[in-house]
Amino acid sequence: MKHLPLALAVVLAATGPALAQDDAPDGSGPSWKKLRVPTEGGQTVDPATAAQLAALGYVDGYQTAPDLVGVTRYDEARAQPGLNLFLSGHDQVATVMDMQGKVLHTWSYKLDSWPDNPEIKKGWIRSFWRQVHVYDDGSILVLYGGQGLVKLTADSRLVWKRANMAHHLFEVQPDGRILTLTRHWEEHPEVSPDPVLVDYLAELDADGNTLRELSLLDAVQKNPEAEATWRKSGSTTKDIFHANSVATVNPALADKLPGVEPGMVLVSLRDANMLVIVDPATNTVVWSKAGGFHKQHDAEPTPDGRILLFDNHDSWVHQRSAVEIYDPVTWQKTWSFAGSDAEPFWTQSAGVQHLLDNGNVLIVETEGGRAFEVTPDGSVVWEFYNPNRAGEHDDLIAAIYDVQRVPLDAFDGWLKR
Repeated sequence: MKHLPLALAVVLAATGPALAQDDAPDGSGPSWKKLRVPTEGGQTVDPATAAQLAALGYVDGYQTAPDLVGVTRYDEARAQPGLNLFLSGHDQVATVMDMQGKVLHTWSYKLDSWPDNPEIKKGWIRSFWRQVHVYDDGSILVLYGGQGLVKLTADSRLVWKRANMAHHLFEVQPDGRILTLTRHWEEHPEVSPDPVLVDYLAELDADGNTLRELSLLDAVQKNPEAEATWRKSGSTTKDIFHANSVATVNPALADKLPGVEPGMVLVSLRDANMLVIVDPATNTVVWSKAGGFHKQHDAEPTPDGRILLFDNHDSWVHQRSAVEIYDPVTWQKTWSFAGSDAEPFWTQSAGVQHLLDNGNVLIVETEGGRAFEVTPDGSVVWEFYNPNRAGEHDDLIAAIYDVQRVPLDAFDGWLKR
């Protein structure tokens, strides 16, 4: 399938229905610092088109900053011990901090240090890190939302960079290979008369070189049931799936689902409100599920073979997100946390969760600039508010894209305390 030049495709797509919030061409949510899209002839987009694209509304913060800052709750007896790896939307930086919020280490690599990225030259500025992975020597793999991947040393020197339009999340395999999502504007008359944004499941080597890309549109179209579910979802954006997470299927989950094998890939398709499992050997959807969740993120298998996900709900009326665990066979919800009337939580875009070794769940409420740890019975035993500020007047709390809990000794080989 022919890939269209990004700038041309965006201009063409902008003449159709406007993209909804969290449906930006980068597929990554906040933050865009500016928007200036040149046409193929070097001229900027006309004001009407520019206004429509600007209506995507991605910023580095969403909500007025509260009085709360840093760690506001910590039940040491019930919280999972460890360090916290923290990503803030205010800058291109990752931070290691202890359970009290003390900063122990940072990595940083500015976007203006990436002048040869073709997307930077086109003016698409996405100024945040969506996910990171720290290696044993302190080097770090960074995903710039919608732009690509960068590997840095422990002291933030560049190892390599790949402008491959990687977006949302990635997974580092035991052998060093990298599983992630990429996307391309393409012409698919059977889907839309206008160009559409097609997500790809991408396998990279340990140095970020692309080994193969598998079209998720092709995979869905090979499964009539999955294609029917997608078409019934009513998505009208040019970002037809808005895939937003990848996770390798483990043996426990595969044992519960006929036709599913370990090593296949669980993918969340946000705009279709569905999950799919793709067999990379045939690039075919072998399992799909919709229902019970809406505009979800971060679907992943649990060690016992259930499916954990962030259910955004994405409703200005409802305004209540939840983290949920489902039985993959019955699709019954076996655990859920949605806060309470007194302490609700909601993020319309983004949001991730991590199942911890002690059974607690670490939840990131991206738009609220908050991360918190809950026990299986729903007690909040650790809570952190982003101390960084965003917005033109620094009056917004900066978004949080991720907080990972790592073992206390995970960085002992290189971290100076």
